[in-house]
Amino acid sequence: MLQKFTAMRAYLLAHISGHISNERGVTMVEYGILVGLIAVAAIVAIVTLGGNILDAFEGVNEEFPPKT
Repeated sequence: MLQKFTAMRAYLLAHISGHISNERGVTMVEYGILVGLIAVAAIVAIVTLGGNILDAFEGVNEEFPPKT
């Protein structure tokens, strides 16, 4: 019984250590989180500053009306 337990433990440790040493998946997850945070920051900036930028362009448009 102890021999089976030892063999099973060795198999599981070898299997788990192979997955732990492979960091490609972890890196991809980190890049995904980073891209998501950048997207959220861009959306917040656009929503926050959008009205001010629109007002600035409308003010410029009133000062320099298009030629007809």
